[in-house]
Amino acid sequence: MDAGIDPVPKLVRVISSSRGRFVAALICIAMLTATLMNSFTSSVDDAIDSEAEANSIQQQQFADRDKCQIIYIVGVEGSDRHHEFTSVLQKLASHQKDPVTDIPYEVTYADMTLRSAIFGWKRESRPLDNHSLVRQVIRKICPHNEKKHVIIEDSSFPAGTEDDPRYYRIHRQPWWLEATMEEIATSETALGHPTNLRQFYEAYSPYAEIKFVVLHRPYTEMIASYHDVDGTAEQHS
Repeated sequence: MDAGIDPVPKLVRVISSSRGRFVAALICIAMLTATLMNSFTSSVDDAIDSEAEANSIQQQQFADRDKCQIIYIVGVEGSDRHHEFTSVLQKLASHQKDPVTDIPYEVTYADMTLRSAIFGWKRESRPLDNHSLVRQVIRKICPHNEKKHVIIEDSSFPAGTEDDPRYYRIHRQPWWLEATMEEIATSETALGHPTNLRQFYEAYSPYAEIKFVVLHRPYTEMIASYHDVDGTAEQHS
């Protein structure tokens, strides 16, 4: 063997020394750390992409605003039999078609999901304007498809009875029979029964086109149509 050639490579000699082993260990740790960081970064990126995709899918679970319409027929007891008017409106809406796709409207009356949300039925305890609740309702009543959805509601003001078995956030109150118009107009309970229309509009209008059909009838005629409700005509008024 040529005496001028070192049979042990220089790198091996360096590593075989205690200082060399320490440096080699640091290099290995640095390489392992870099590998783990690359893997972690990739996992984070994948998680972000997955979350973005999930949010995108979630946004597509309900229809665009122009394909979701809620019509509330507003009337007090006796306002020209507003439930009968509802059947006429429902019939007219069911004959409509989307002018772009020519697909008939999907018309739903008295949707229980919407009623539970805005009245508190089924013991819904979340506030009327709870963001999560609103989006949950819209996904149910206006799913993302090619149809235009029309939901019709016509619950009376006031609604139900004092001992109504249906669960309302605010039940009909007995003191309303003796209250003045001013007291009713400034009462939080009265304004929230069966629902607060202002809160309803503000909560749902970003997702659906909200329309109110307000029925009018001479006051004395409304009282006369249900004169035996609430005991006497005076109390009913």
